Amino acid sequence: MAADLRAHKIGKKEYWFYAAAFVASICVSLYYILFSTIQTIYEPAYLKILNIVLVFILNVGTVFVAYVANKKGDRKDFWYRYVGITFPIGILLGLAALCLVVLGVTFEIVDPEVYAYKDFVFEGIFAGAFFYFTWKYMSRIASRA
Repeated sequence: MAADLRAHKIGKKEYWFYAAAFVASICVSLYYILFSTIQTIYEPAYLKILNIVLVFILNVGTVFVAYVANKKGDRKDFWYRYVGITFPIGILLGLAALCLVVLGVTFEIVDPEVYAYKDFVFEGIFAGAFFYFTWKYMSRIASRA
């Protein structure tokens, strides 16, 4: 995929689909931050604040990390590359998180009615993975080689 993005082989329809999904994910994140209405899940106030901060850092931070990686490379086509890599990374990590949550609920490790400290740590681990993969692939795409 890195070679395809570097060579502009991602088609316009695919890029616009990725861009629409990116904008939709930002809108969902903002909705979650501003109007979280999940009333069936108990979440302590301090964890709610930490979760809002984590979502904000994830949204703004990945753009920053990708920008720095692109700037260290050839400095071309930042948004094209950013949208092209974050969509698949988000889908793959989202599916992995969903599978782990389903397994956690199945084996009664996760309580679906309570948002606890371990859930915040779990989200933090996936946010860290998102940062890592964004940096790794943006660095690979933007390399001058």
